[in-house]
Amino acid sequence: MTAILRAGISGALPIFLVSIGLAGCAPRTAVATGGALDVVMSIENDIGAEASVYVLSESGLRRRLGRVDAGTTVRYSRYLHPGDYRLIAERTGGAGIVSDPFRVSTDSMSVTWRLARNEIMIR
Repeated sequence: MTAILRAGISGALPIFLVSIGLAGCAPRTAVATGGALDVVMSIENDIGAEASVYVLSESGLRRRLGRVDAGTTVRYSRYLHPGDYRLIAERTGGAGIVSDPFRVSTDSMSVTWRLARNEIMIR
């Protein structure tokens, strides 16, 4: 019985080591993020008031990106899963702004949002 166990373990070991090696060949970001893609979002705050900015998924999950002071542009980088998203800016002492939807699909991308015109540009 000992000989059978040794043969079974030694036969399985190379297969196990090969599968570990193959998993190591996947891109680091794909493994670390579970299929999410790196999206850089530039928010141009030209509305004259501070705003808190969020990204909203099509499932309704809202994630805070941060604060953008009046007259500044801030860049945020987040890993997002493929799907449709909107950006939301909540002004201090004013009404909120909601962007048109944009789609995250297959590659890393860059989104620029100009608040005053509520204009989204995708690169």
